[in-house]
Amino acid sequence: MQELEGLEKRSMEVQHYAMYDSRTGLPTRSLFEDRIAVEITRSKRRDCMVAVASIRLDTIKQVEETLGYSVADQLAKDCGQRLSDALRKNIDTVALIEDSEGTPLLSQINQTEFGILLTDIQQVDHVTWVIKRLLVSLEKPFLINGNEIYISCYVGVSIFPDDGQTAEELYRSAANACSHTQKLKGKDRWSFSSPRLNEMAANQLKLENSLRQAIKNDELQLHYQPKIETASGRIAGFEALLRWKNAHLGYVPPNIFIPVAEHSGQIATIGEWVLLNACKQLKTWLDMGLNVGSIAINLSGVELLQKNMANRLQKVLDQFNLESHLLEIELTESTFASNYDRSFSVLKQIKELGVRVTLDDFGTGYSSLHCLRDIPLSCLKIDRSFVSDINKDESANKLITAIVSIAHELGLEVVAEGVEKKYQADYLISLGCEYLQGYYFCRPIPQNEVVDVLQKQPMLATVDESESPKKAKQRFAKVASQPILFPRNRSA
Repeated sequence: MQELEGLEKRSMEVQHYAMYDSRTGLPTRSLFEDRIAVEITRSKRRDCMVAVASIRLDTIKQVEETLGYSVADQLAKDCGQRLSDALRKNIDTVALIEDSEGTPLLSQINQTEFGILLTDIQQVDHVTWVIKRLLVSLEKPFLINGNEIYISCYVGVSIFPDDGQTAEELYRSAANACSHTQKLKGKDRWSFSSPRLNEMAANQLKLENSLRQAIKNDELQLHYQPKIETASGRIAGFEALLRWKNAHLGYVPPNIFIPVAEHSGQIATIGEWVLLNACKQLKTWLDMGLNVGSIAINLSGVELLQKNMANRLQKVLDQFNLESHLLEIELTESTFASNYDRSFSVLKQIKELGVRVTLDDFGTGYSSLHCLRDIPLSCLKIDRSFVSDINKDESANKLITAIVSIAHELGLEVVAEGVEKKYQADYLISLGCEYLQGYYFCRPIPQNEVVDVLQKQPMLATVDESESPKKAKQRFAKVASQPILFPRNRSA
């Protein structure tokens, strides 16, 4: 019996060593390719891409020849650990395949090569950011037995379905791209297997490098879009929207450069610039005697989780002598996906300052009633995609009605964004939305046009303090046939 147990134990050990490298404990090539095959099948159902990366570390072989096997063995382990640390579980936009213990899949192909599998990819540029972070993780020297060792590495990347239909084809394409990059020995240490994707990566790098100079070159601007109070028809505040115009790239849309800023580590600097300049401009308007209401700024998940975020907001408010209720932050639902508990804690601190917190683009991301119940919110913003379907899709009308009802039951105010037509405004007013925003009222405008907008706004309904909000909204709806502010202007 003991002999059988011993044989079974040894059999399991042999099987384990066949699947996992004995030095680093990482999956071997056979298990790596098995996982690739599984993810290819899954990606077909989910309509997404799979990326395979081959990372070659020539330095390990040179170290073995000069400093001995034990140092090379330790270097391989340390490289594996750094790569594992760089693959940030639950933080990356790109999802990583996970083993039974919930750690990212990083494979030891051989002594000098690692393999990485990235899954659920929607945009190729997400792969670019992960690979760049991996390379950065290996830039610092390794200290082993008193020896300071710098790593020379090259990376090749293949994408399913572009570069292969099977696990073997994908791995071979990645390995070939790595070999090609290594032979060139240029400044670029990584490349895609596809020339088209390499061109995209080059454009991405150009965009990132240009963005690093945007503040220095005074290329960033804030435009302001008014938020209309439905009970009075007057401007209740403005949302500060970031714009970037580069001398060579021209106007770059926010949905292009904001993700680049987040993944390249520039979002903190840019976010600080937005906060300071929005508050500075608000203070200027108040000193001019203008009643502009509050200023809303958009905060990314990366910024929210920065150290002492609440303290930073308070410091800026103190710097410009602004009351906290004049500042509002807007966050999307995806902000809470990576670290719900920490996000909740930071938002609670921000809310305690008296700063308003609005959940932006509600209904398009990780919509959750649990999120609405627990997160300290002041306001809910209905996404423009629902507003654009008003009177076109019966389900959209029902969803908006439900969202407004739930928000009010939870004591939250409601903003509807993307209002472009009168009938949309009428419908939203009838539901009791407190605020509306969109091109029907005003496009986002430069700061020098805000004063004119404030001075031209008409008072469409006289506020009577004895009148109930419901009656005020009904009365306001009767005159909604008139432009609420001024004729719609769609010019950029």
